[in-house]
Amino acid sequence: MTTVYCIFKVPDKYANMYPHIGNEGRKKFSGMVTAMDEGIGNITRALQAKGMLDDTIILFTTDNGAELFKYGNNYPLRGGKHTLWEGGTRGVAFMAGAGLQHTGIKYNGLIHSIDWMPTLIGAAGAPQAEVDGVNQWDSIRLNQPSKRSEFIYNLDDFRIPTQGHAAIRVGDWKLILGYPGESDGWTKPMNDTKDTVLLYNIYSPGDTPSYLFNITDDPREFYNVADQHPDIVQKLTKRIQEYRLLMVPAKYPANDPAADVAAKNNGNAWASGWC
Repeated sequence: MTTVYCIFKVPDKYANMYPHIGNEGRKKFSGMVTAMDEGIGNITRALQAKGMLDDTIILFTTDNGAELFKYGNNYPLRGGKHTLWEGGTRGVAFMAGAGLQHTGIKYNGLIHSIDWMPTLIGAAGAPQAEVDGVNQWDSIRLNQPSKRSEFIYNLDDFRIPTQGHAAIRVGDWKLILGYPGESDGWTKPMNDTKDTVLLYNIYSPGDTPSYLFNITDDPREFYNVADQHPDIVQKLTKRIQEYRLLMVPAKYPANDPAADVAAKNNGNAWASGWC
């Protein structure tokens, strides 16, 4: 007897575009991506029909790597969503449209997700608001070096955090301190698997060493070189501690039994959203 865990739904016409995928969850996931592509195409054609496309910038990006436990894939990168590995934190993006001086290229500059707002404000020629992030518009449109040299992946003081304890990127170097997140390893797409839930490569939050990678040379995070470069580990650890002095503590209020009462009076639903 085969247990099917798939919770995804997509019109059959999209899922049926992938008859070669035996894993039902992965098949529907792929169909969902195709449906999204079609929707973006519809928007693009509508802009073109209205004569607006030449004055439009399209940015397509993500806020994290794919969720391995729900049929996503980040191979050949390590790990996935809810981790500090590159598979959980390295996102792909593309930009097209007005103002770009170099097109059809791959931009390798360092960009953090919080840079997109000031970058788009810069692209629009509007006054910059006081927000976190770096305006990378000139770097992207002219294919120039990034204006960013470092960023924090995460800072979490919980003993077993949901997203990993702490990590920083400075130049080519990435340091992970403590628990890196729940999934590990280099997981290939589940196209040919019969089970539909990832039940392996689960990271055990025991005594976790420091991890140091040269991300430029080793983007797949195969080689932990912390022991070979204690000076860099010390330098980046100090930088993390400096960020800790600036961070606003996370607010996790205690459980409130009144929430259950409120939910029962609201069609068994909590509001507002998760974000």
